[in-house]
Amino acid sequence: MDSSSLIVKPEAARKQLEAERQEAPGEAETAPEGRRAADGGPEMPEVPTEAAPPRRFHGVVTQNTLRVGRDAGDIAENIIQFLENLPEAEVSVTLEIQASIPEGVPDNIVRTVTENARTLKFDESSGFERD
Repeated sequence: MDSSSLIVKPEAARKQLEAERQEAPGEAETAPEGRRAADGGPEMPEVPTEAAPPRRFHGVVTQNTLRVGRDAGDIAENIIQFLENLPEAEVSVTLEIQASIPEGVPDNIVRTVTENARTLKFDESSGFERD
């Protein structure tokens, strides 16, 4: 069941089906294919089963470096929160940073970023590369 599902009492459904049959004279008196009601009344139409609900979410978004803090908060509030609140949900978030510096990175920045990445527990595969 989901937010668009309805629960209908069998008696109300039978009354509606009977009213619809009376409104459409001249049609064959055969009931639509389906299953017989528990009380032996007219056949109830088969309700098509929906496909299984999705079980995974994957999203990638490119951030503006000047607004990454604010945007990350929006993502946490509007996406992650809803996923985390689902029963037995296992949610992980990965932040990936890619930087290309044509002129090269000064040694003091290499040391600072490398130490900060280690302190913030970045993966061991993180780091600077030389062409």
